[in-house]
Amino acid sequence: MKKYQYLILPISLFLIFVIFTILVKTVDVHYLSINNTYIGLYTMNHAINTWIVSYGKMEFSKVVSDVLMYASFVFVLGYVIAFAIQWFKRKSLKLVDQRYYLLLGIYALTVIIYVIFELVKVNYAPLFDGELKSSYPSTHVMVTTIFFTSSSLVAVDMLSITKKYLRIIIYVLLGFIALLVGFVRLLSGRHWFSDIIASYLIFGMVIALFIHAYHIIRERDANKEELN
Repeated sequence: MKKYQYLILPISLFLIFVIFTILVKTVDVHYLSINNTYIGLYTMNHAINTWIVSYGKMEFSKVVSDVLMYASFVFVLGYVIAFAIQWFKRKSLKLVDQRYYLLLGIYALTVIIYVIFELVKVNYAPLFDGELKSSYPSTHVMVTTIFFTSSSLVAVDMLSITKKYLRIIIYVLLGFIALLVGFVRLLSGRHWFSDIIASYLIFGMVIALFIHAYHIIRERDANKEELN
């Protein structure tokens, strides 16, 4: 039982996400004449969006969210290159560090989730410029938080950062980035609040799953060292 206790959180977050998505599609649904679509949880979403509009949507906030997402791509590219180099040097995929496989798996899972919600459209963006754009969940928030967090956690382990204050600084920075990208994306006026919530639920689910898998890898490595 202890072996699977780490799965409780990702499974719970997945169920919460499913329930939340159902609520978005069925509760307090309102017709929007501006783009001929419907939006669920309208009272909450409309109130927050109205505040943003009255505050003034900042184009700069879109730039910030774009920069953060593209920066997370640098991590992905770096690990893909590191994987290829290690594969080339060791002449065998079996000898490549399992942590690279885990990261590539998380990256692939994120892309799959993105594709699913591009095909199955739940919400459309509040901004309408003649083209309906899917907004649920926020790709910027989901991708940036997952890529940054998973990549950084592996980097901390690979670099053997054991000093507590350094780890705390890194974790605080990751938390700040996660909150910042959600805030600026919402402030840009390109997402409903429910889109942002959904993104964070997916982020929590994927990272919890990542930590569970990472725990298994570390446990296997420790057992191998004991046998040797």
